[in-house]
Amino acid sequence: MTDIDPLTSNIEQLHTSLAGRATAGDVAEVEVGPDGSLHAIRLTDYGRRLDPDTLVDALVRLHATALTEARASVAAAVARLENDPRLLAQREDMIDAANQPLPPQSAGASRSADAPWPEPSPRPAAHREPTLEDDEEMDRYYQRKSWLE
Repeated sequence: MTDIDPLTSNIEQLHTSLAGRATAGDVAEVEVGPDGSLHAIRLTDYGRRLDPDTLVDALVRLHATALTEARASVAAAVARLENDPRLLAQREDMIDAANQPLPPQSAGASRSADAPWPEPSPRPAAHREPTLEDDEEMDRYYQRKSWLE
């Protein structure tokens, strides 16, 4: 499908670029999202034998590298999408439409400022105000000191 439509190819590249990976020799592989979230850390046998401080330093360095690569990949994929001629034409059409004056409204479409507001509708007959007994029952329920009462 990607050989038929270049836009589909660009969208697929954007989708695959949303996860970046960085590998530091034989220590570990870190997979991050473009927002910096860690998706996976895979330690090699050598990485498992490192002392904790060295391992943490390597992982922090790998995380920064993977994040930089992921963001660069996403930026490149977005740039390819934004430069698609069809999307550029649609954007121009939207900008042109937004810059046009609003069409005149029909006579009955808007209310005049001098027209009075309609009266509020009366309350439905099924509505009833709470009585004093209702309030006391509710208070007794909420004033319990234990669920066992």
